[in-house]
This record gives sequence, structure tokens and C-alpha cells, in this order.
Amino acid sequence: AIQDFRSKFREKTGNSWENAENFKPASGRYIIVETEDSSGGGDQAPMGKLTEAQIGKGQVVLDKIQTSLSKRGKKDFLAALSSEFYSLVPHDFGRKVPPAIDSGELLEAKVELLKFYLRMGFEEVEGKHSLTPVDGVMSLPVPKSLEEAVASIAQKASVASSNKKGDELAKKQVGKP
Repeated sequence: AIQDFRSKFREKTGNSWENAENFKPASGRYIIVETEDSSGGGDQAPMGKLTEAQIGKGQVVLDKIQTSLSKRGKKDFLAALSSEFYSLVPHDFGRKVPPAIDSGELLEAKVELLKFYLRMGFEEVEGKHSLTPVDGVMSLPVPKSLEEAVASIAQKASVASSNKKGDELAKKQVGKP
């Protein structure tokens, strides 16, 4: 099995497994994606948590795409850069061809995605406090009503309207066979 893996690694990357620490990317070949092992598993990050260095490599490619977009770069060049980005920062497209990052909107979405990935690793950045976004949430008092829960983010009228509509639908038994 080990010999088969070494052979497949060389075939797909153009590099030997024994010399993987000196990996040299080859055009049209697979590359190594740096990840950290994470406990818990799940489908959200099937390949593990991306390292900060790997996210940085993705950002460098997005910067190249930004430059190309501002110079009205060729579609095939943008497609090649997009492919490089998707190789560095894996996405789940199923069997569909990944879209080229050829618009400012899509570029901005990918930039925000990388920022999000960086924030996901913030517990190491917080130092001795090791705070997470949900620390302390379970110790907060549970609101008695929807109105109380959304008081700081929604108007009472919109909550009342939603409640009224929900009551009407419940009377009609919408969604029940």
C-alpha cells in the first residue's frame, strides 16, 4: 500500500513522497494543501482546517485576480488563476466545473471567505483568554418571548406582523398533510 501511494503521489504531483518537504508545484499537477488536524470532523471542512499559510497563499492568488480584473485581463488567464485558487483553498462543487472568478462580486465573496477562515482560527490568536464567539452564550438568560429576543435587532411591528402571519398559517394548517 505504501509503495502504491508513493507511485500515485509521484504520478499526480510530479514530486517524490520522500522529498515532500521540498515540494515543487508543477503546472497541471496536484499540489499539497496545508491543513491542521481538527477534532470533531463533520462535513464543513472535509480536508481539515486550512493553515494560516495556506489561506495566505489563496489571498496572493486573489490579489493577482484583482490586478487582472482591473486591467481587464483575459478570460483564460482568470480561469487559470481561479483554478489555482480553488486548488489552494478547496471548495465542494460536486462534479460541476468551478466558476472562474471573473467579477468583482465573486472576488469579494472569496476574499470574505478567506477572512472568515482566518477568524475561525482566532482562539489561538486570543492568547491566554482563549475566547470564542460563543463563550458565555449559554450563561445568558433565555428570553421569555420572541419580541424580547429580537428587541435590539427588529422593530416590534415587524415581529407582530410575523407572529400574526404565523398564527394565520397555523389556523390553515399550512405544511401539514
